Amino acid sequence: MNNLIELEAQDAEAGTQQHQDRNRGGFGSPRSRAVLLPCFFLLVLCLLLFANGLMSRSLWASHEARAAQNAQTMLDTGDWLLPRLFDGTAELQKPAGFYWLVAVVGGGRGHVDEIAVRFPAIFAGAFTVMAVWWWLRQQGRPVAGLVAGACLASAVHFTGTARIGRIDIPLTAAVTGMLLTLHQPVGKRRWVQILVPALFGTFALLLKGPIGLVLVSGVWLLHCFAQSGEAESAPPRRFQDRMKQVFSPNHLITLSPCFLAILFAAPWFIAVHRATDGEFSRVFFWYHHINRAFGGAEALGSHPWWFYLPRLALDFLPWTPLALVALWKLPRRDAAARFGLDWLVVMVIVLSASRFKRADYLLPAYPGLAIVVGCWAEGWYASRTLNGQRLWRTAFFGMLVLMPVGWFGFDHYVTAKEQASRETEPFARQVRELSPAPAPVVMFRVENHLLAYQLGRPVRTLTGWGDLLAEWRHDPVLVVVVREDEAATLREHLPFPTETVADSRAGSPAGSYRPMVLIRRTP
Repeated sequence: MNNLIELEAQDAEAGTQQHQDRNRGGFGSPRSRAVLLPCFFLLVLCLLLFANGLMSRSLWASHEARAAQNAQTMLDTGDWLLPRLFDGTAELQKPAGFYWLVAVVGGGRGHVDEIAVRFPAIFAGAFTVMAVWWWLRQQGRPVAGLVAGACLASAVHFTGTARIGRIDIPLTAAVTGMLLTLHQPVGKRRWVQILVPALFGTFALLLKGPIGLVLVSGVWLLHCFAQSGEAESAPPRRFQDRMKQVFSPNHLITLSPCFLAILFAAPWFIAVHRATDGEFSRVFFWYHHINRAFGGAEALGSHPWWFYLPRLALDFLPWTPLALVALWKLPRRDAAARFGLDWLVVMVIVLSASRFKRADYLLPAYPGLAIVVGCWAEGWYASRTLNGQRLWRTAFFGMLVLMPVGWFGFDHYVTAKEQASRETEPFARQVRELSPAPAPVVMFRVENHLLAYQLGRPVRTLTGWGDLLAEWRHDPVLVVVVREDEAATLREHLPFPTETVADSRAGSPAGSYRPMVLIRRTP
């Protein structure tokens, strides 16, 4: 392991035809080992970081249980157009892309479980790491690729999010794939260089909507602007002239994959718009995009413009010190590093302009920062003495070895304790023992997607007193899940006596995070 960077450095120095001819010879040649060993190392690192404790952790709270319900409903009903929760509520917050991935994995396993929910994020995280490594290697930067891939994989927030079933890591993979394929030099098969990024863009649209294309377009336009003023033989150009060149037809044609992606994804959005009588467009585009960006909804809190700066410094640990030095010492003529810097700057600025912010939203910027760190580390490493290089390799790989160990301890102490306090499976078993399926269970003013998934269908969600009273009059043996602090208020609103027959705190070794009780009419 300690010789990986040395092997990559030797491969980078191999520039003569004689050296290339001598190293040809299949998988056993030094050049083959210089490719296979870093690839194998990064894949193992991703496996240890992302898949560690995959089956030992049950579904994690709302987002994973929501994905599990949507995917399982697709498999059970055969309706893959519009995802629905177990209570029949249509999924209007996100497109169907991530739930399709979970359903495909769950269909292969026979049912949706922890592996089905988390595998798309694990695979997307590994893909992003390998894409960054391979792109830098193709740029003639093998050491930079290895360092960038390893730093990206082990940055604490990237690792933590790749271990759970969230959409943000697959979106990061789609954005990364689109930007890196857009950056490839123009070859003979121009249609391939348009179609591949267009497919990544389509995937981004079906995962989280327009934000992926907005980020990619911003990065690419800034990169084109920076390139327009970097010609060494030409005199400095005015700002207006550079802007004209950026928005010239020749440059804008490079963004044709974005328009093609919109064309590919449009049929699904149109079909869902019609199926919901426009409700999906009102909720998804207006509420979850316009209101999130510019405010207008009390339920969405606002954050200051600088929110992402300290978050990035914290979430990119343990590599934040390297990142700060790399940004400070960035070589002006390093094209790959400048591309990574454009990537990082645009995404931070665009996402900071939104009033509603969340740490996960910044994940698509991480590969750009990793590229900057990798490029700087490569130059710094080459300038060291042999003893300095050996010491640096030992410290770098020693840090990487400690990362899986740290996550193993985190799982067994921090995650296990927090998850025990939120565990609802014992309560779900109690409920289904008293009201076995196919009898319905009503969740009254309770939004707990994990409990709904563990209860299984049929589940109903009610919020109005009149609706609850009508349900109970229609079905006197109906059972209702309500928050423990709402139970007394419920009894005051009902014209008949009720009794508590189950409590979420019973059978839970750590107690219940938000206690719930099961109520039924007194016989």
